[in-house]
Amino acid sequence: MAVLRDREIGYYILYIDYTSSSQYWEAWAANVITNQKILIDSAVKEQFNAPMSGLTTNGKVVVYAISTPNGSQLRKYDLTSGVTTVMDTSSAYMYQSVDLSGNLLYFLRVVPQGSTAWIWNLDQPAPVQLPVTPSLNVALNGNYLVWDTAMELGKYFQLSLYNIVTGKVISPWGPQCYRPGIALDRPYATCLGIAETSSPVYLVRVPSGASVSFNSADGAAEGQIVNGRVYWLLPINSPPNDPASSNIIDYMNVPLQ
Repeated sequence: MAVLRDREIGYYILYIDYTSSSQYWEAWAANVITNQKILIDSAVKEQFNAPMSGLTTNGKVVVYAISTPNGSQLRKYDLTSGVTTVMDTSSAYMYQSVDLSGNLLYFLRVVPQGSTAWIWNLDQPAPVQLPVTPSLNVALNGNYLVWDTAMELGKYFQLSLYNIVTGKVISPWGPQCYRPGIALDRPYATCLGIAETSSPVYLVRVPSGASVSFNSADGAAEGQIVNGRVYWLLPINSPPNDPASSNIIDYMNVPLQ
């Protein structure tokens, strides 16, 4: 089982189960309060083995991208009615970086020549193309997009912030770090700094970019802000010589303002 969505939104956790075979997958939504499991889609239902390329929820609907024999599709599954709707389809491009925050859906349309970024207000009939194309590590809330960009062949990373309402881009923004997360209900983001063995965790004020670093995290893991806390995975061998240390999650409370 691979957990693709490690933050709790609307009490649902999304994951794809490959336990029977790496080719025959099942995509599930699990309600962490009621323990109800809902099958969103599967290779058996599709009669096609291509896996999903995105899976995201706002607690009301699940949006995902999938390749089919006839092209790529962007789909919406209603958690109440169980109805699946095809939102967009194409044989010319694929969908990546699908992320849903509230009623705003972010995704990339990818072709061999490059990518374009889109925002879709689900109350509207069609998406709107953004004037910028963020990297694959993107975090979204109702007002902002934040993403990282590798600089000098990955020697360091810089963040960029896009205001969805005004269309303004700030780049570089915040500290030199990567794998950002952003809070849904308070003006903060988080990211990981670059280090040889472990990464400092940054808390970044939105939109000013002022930041503070604390503790250290596993550089291979992504930090997240969920329900007023920043979570991160402690690095291996911290505390020293602790073989289970890579399974330890630490957190810090984040203020509302």
